[in-house]
Amino acid sequence: MRTTCAILLLLAAQPFAWCAGPDQMTLAELDVAFGPNVLAADPAGLGPPPGVRDDTVLRRWFGSAPGALNALVANDANLVDSLIVYCCLDLALRHRDDPGKWAPGAADYASVTEDLSCVTVRLREGLRWQFPAVDRDDPRYSWLVELFADEPPELCAADVKFTHDVIMNPDAGVDHAHSYFEGSRVEILDRRTFRVHWERFYVYALETSISWTQILPQFLYARDEDGHAIPAEEFGKAFRQHWHNSRLCGYGPYEFVRMEPDTEIVLRRMDDFPVFRPAIQEIRWEIVRDGEATVLRMLDGQVDYNVFMPQQYRKYVLEAKEGSPFRGGRFRTKPYEKLEYIYLGWCCKRPPFDDARVRNAMSLAFHREAFLSKVYFDLAALVDSPVYYRHPHHNPDLPAIPFDLGKASKLLDEAGWGDQDGDGVRDKTIGEARRDLRFTMITFTDSTEFDTVLAVYREDLKKIGVDMQVERLPWGQFQKRVYVDQEVDAYTGLVGLGWEVDFYDYFHSQGGSNGGGFRDAEADELIVKYRETAAGDERLKLALRIQEILHREQPFTFFLRRIRMSAYQPWLENVEYAVARPQLLSFGWYRAK
Repeated sequence: MRTTCAILLLLAAQPFAWCAGPDQMTLAELDVAFGPNVLAADPAGLGPPPGVRDDTVLRRWFGSAPGALNALVANDANLVDSLIVYCCLDLALRHRDDPGKWAPGAADYASVTEDLSCVTVRLREGLRWQFPAVDRDDPRYSWLVELFADEPPELCAADVKFTHDVIMNPDAGVDHAHSYFEGSRVEILDRRTFRVHWERFYVYALETSISWTQILPQFLYARDEDGHAIPAEEFGKAFRQHWHNSRLCGYGPYEFVRMEPDTEIVLRRMDDFPVFRPAIQEIRWEIVRDGEATVLRMLDGQVDYNVFMPQQYRKYVLEAKEGSPFRGGRFRTKPYEKLEYIYLGWCCKRPPFDDARVRNAMSLAFHREAFLSKVYFDLAALVDSPVYYRHPHHNPDLPAIPFDLGKASKLLDEAGWGDQDGDGVRDKTIGEARRDLRFTMITFTDSTEFDTVLAVYREDLKKIGVDMQVERLPWGQFQKRVYVDQEVDAYTGLVGLGWEVDFYDYFHSQGGSNGGGFRDAEADELIVKYRETAAGDERLKLALRIQEILHREQPFTFFLRRIRMSAYQPWLENVEYAVARPQLLSFGWYRAK
């Protein structure tokens, strides 16, 4: 391991004095002190080719306005992919076509020690925070106007340290992020350089240190709306309810302009952004709750880019007549694979789904393959594992769960669920009481594709004496019921995957997104060991075994990954999709002259 640099910034006690520090190290000095830079330019580039029009307004759509625009408060992958990454450029971005490599983003340097216990990162020079989306003329925000009077505050290492402190604050309520930083601390070396130290070897040290969900501006989140410092003992609660959570303050190529919950979210290009200049001047995310309305708006010229839901793909592409708008050249279409999986989750903490035999019976009764053509029109593929099929740690030997009501019925018999009273619904005596095999499946209102799926599933379950009811909830209420209260029988879920595999959050007994309370001693041990094992054969063996356990225990009934068909105006050029999330970045898109 190379000798580390002893530079350390002592933060000043006065407000807003945190970005002062010693002279900055050059890239050459960083290389000598900490090791070679692992960030390399992406051959695909970030922005558009030179000389293209840069005055384009791109109109896209959002299914419903997010409840919060603070990604640490709202654990929402769509929020990150559609808004956060535009306003808060990731410190590093995976190469578009080769997600195993990293490109510079908001950082221009990153290195990791050989034992993966320390990562050094330098932020680019000249990245400055945008003025928060408040009324400059409102006297209440005079403190912000004064702060920005000379020049905007710089994105600096202290903001990263502040964000880390928030994540590690047990009262801040960001358990989904906390688990990834367990055992870490951030050291500020100078104004733009920081190191993330890990107590032990951590296989995700590099990714975690350079791909933060969202960097928060300390000048904003350390203070209340009147500009007063929030006392440390009140910070956790104040953060969860922070006055700026409904807005977005960034340092990236776009700034947040406004969000009108029933109308639109507007982002505008920062023309002085020093890294690259997108050709899209403004992005307008129209709030359209009705999926059919998005196509109608596209036909009327009100939406420029759309992603078809399966029924729309059937109607406007598969079954459309020759010469129709989406088959005759009026719009372009292009498919892409979503890096995700959809599943049914089971409450493993209490009957009936505390028994793996019952969970396996539920999987056997779920006619997954029929839904591919009947509901998704082959814009999907079945999955039997939480690992993306193109990842080297995917287990290809897991047998697909067939549709087999007979075998499902036998498993329920073995688990003691018969029909003692002859009413057509299985029951079982648990303790002193007899319990019917009835449960409620929680799903979210925006998931219209699941309406048909769950209706068919309900009828198939009836055939084997199981009564399932369906409850549809708005996304915010769904999240609370499943991941906060954890008081559900079963639920539908969707996991947006990163490229690096990590089983902890959803399948470790202490995982922040383990809404069903799954617990398996061997899985717990192997999941932690997988996190602590370097790349190689041993780590691969751990991944394969973990997937075998999940396949046996069925805490999730794994369903499918979606293939989406996008449609867009013919004047939109260079529409390319990344292998890994965020896949639909429009940084390089432009309007043909």
